Amino acid sequence: MFFRNTSDLFTIGTVPHPYTMTSLTHQTDSLTTRFIRRTTKRDEWLLAATKEFLGTGMSSFARIPHLKDAVASDYGSARSLWLTPENLSEENNAQLRRDLSWVLGFPVPTIESTLDNGRSETPVPGPERRPPAPKPEGKIPDPVELVREGTLLDKARLVLKGKGPRDSIPIRDAVEAWNLADTEVWRFVRAWNARRSVERRKWEDEEKGFAGTEGGKGSWSRWFDRD
Repeated sequence: MFFRNTSDLFTIGTVPHPYTMTSLTHQTDSLTTRFIRRTTKRDEWLLAATKEFLGTGMSSFARIPHLKDAVASDYGSARSLWLTPENLSEENNAQLRRDLSWVLGFPVPTIESTLDNGRSETPVPGPERRPPAPKPEGKIPDPVELVREGTLLDKARLVLKGKGPRDSIPIRDAVEAWNLADTEVWRFVRAWNARRSVERRKWEDEEKGFAGTEGGKGSWSRWFDRD
């Protein structure tokens, strides 16, 4: 869980809300103010994400501008896509693919688009020619833990929308107050994604007459070479 500041990589980063981070880290949705203050660390996500390229001697608030540059500067936005896990869901997958295509400059394929369409393609290299898969960092969750994490994430989404139990709202506010830097980065990434989506839709509306339309809907197909 860290950001590697290098031009050799395209980064897809996930910035969780501190409430989500705390729930998943400690595998519980029964948070209390006492537990937050006595057990959890401040701004744990930001400190971990920037440790490699900023070291350990910088405060969490001093790290915020560096992370914002990685997200929204001309250099950073061309080499990264930052998401908030609370907005990742089945209904948002299409939106995510469009935003990712916007950043990369080419359409991201789906499972359906990669199925056999009768055309001859260059064979995929066999296992003996493929590079070895990268080794996972940290503990790999088992199936039971994955189910538990999904449940906790769904509950965190409700709390952040103000639809959780009545006593969860003060706890959410306490988590945000305990993790001011993490909360600032999360809000910044969410606002940046909203702005980029608006810009993409505006561009599509302006350019759909030139990009080619099918049935009144904009199509990317004529923007890309197809052999």
